[in-house]
Amino acid sequence: MQLFDKIERHDPSPCKDLEDSFAFLNRVNTPFWGEVRSLLEEWFSRYPLHEGKDLWKAFRSRLPGQHYGAWWELYLHELFSRLGYEIEIHPELADSSKRPDFMLRLDDSLLYVEAAVVFSGITTKRDRNPPRWLLDAINRASSPDFFVRLVRVEPGEPRQLKRNEIVTPLESWLSSLDHEEVSASHKNDEGLPEETIRCRGWGMVFEAWPVKPEARGRTDRRLLGIGPAQTGFVNDARQLRSTLKKKAGRFGRPKIPMVTATLSLSGFMEQLDIEQALYGDEAFQVPRDGEGAAALLRRRNGFWTASDGPQNQRVSAVLTAVGLHPANVNKVAPSLWLNPWADYPLEEPWPFSRFTASERGEILGEEEHPDMAALFDLSAGWPGSDPFPRNRT
Repeated sequence: MQLFDKIERHDPSPCKDLEDSFAFLNRVNTPFWGEVRSLLEEWFSRYPLHEGKDLWKAFRSRLPGQHYGAWWELYLHELFSRLGYEIEIHPELADSSKRPDFMLRLDDSLLYVEAAVVFSGITTKRDRNPPRWLLDAINRASSPDFFVRLVRVEPGEPRQLKRNEIVTPLESWLSSLDHEEVSASHKNDEGLPEETIRCRGWGMVFEAWPVKPEARGRTDRRLLGIGPAQTGFVNDARQLRSTLKKKAGRFGRPKIPMVTATLSLSGFMEQLDIEQALYGDEAFQVPRDGEGAAALLRRRNGFWTASDGPQNQRVSAVLTAVGLHPANVNKVAPSLWLNPWADYPLEEPWPFSRFTASERGEILGEEEHPDMAALFDLSAGWPGSDPFPRNRT
């Protein structure tokens, strides 16, 4: 059993707008991504065969939750194996029908690990975001001299447009433009040409941007260079806290440490978000009489804190990974967040940055910079410098 298909690959292009992560990894044909596939196959070959079928199925799923969840479990299995642990997958529990992902054993040490994927906490107005089928159709068009900015989209009838209803007029407009003339106008800051394509109630406003002279003539790149920005409010701390709460009570009250390992898929997650999700939001206390300085304090609304005292004490620690994906496992390290009020404190000497909090909510920690390349037996430059090399001749 292998994660990826045994096929001849010919397409070196970046991920398409309607393409799921597995489909991209399975078809992309460059040395960079070939190295990534080989590593994942190697890791999967060490995953227990009797449990591998479920992970294989989830990894190949189009659903982001299943695919990224499987990738995260595969990563954790390899990580803890290399840290020296014996791993039991989906161990039975005494007081719950649910099973955590792993039980780890090393000498006299025993603990459970449950994996979770945390999606972005951004909230947007869906009607302002262009549908993915539209972005995919735009990128099916090509131009040797221009790429385009999608300025705005005016939604039309519910049915999606046919691809040629977008591609044909878009290519026709771009072919009518003169690259040198547009380049000269752009240098003089006189603006760029715009075109509105209308079809069945839909309106799409495009702006043409000239490519650099040395890149002219190529049609193997994405046409859409810039699209409408997605706007909204980001609350990744709340998203992380919600994910942890869903996991917290599933496994009864185990008599050994329990660790929840989270993979954040948000591009906005920061250390402050994790601090606030676990130990409570930061706030300023202003004196009522207006005298004296405002004091920084931490509210009792974290995953481990409540107004009446500590909570979720059965969860001993949270292991977090932010910005981790299969192509940077040699560069990105997880961080460990300890629960100072845990029923069963975690005392594992993992080589990661670790943090905890004082009774007053002050964050205490030690920054570490583990050599993840050495841990996974990879070179510092793996998997290569260019994920999408171009033939520039």
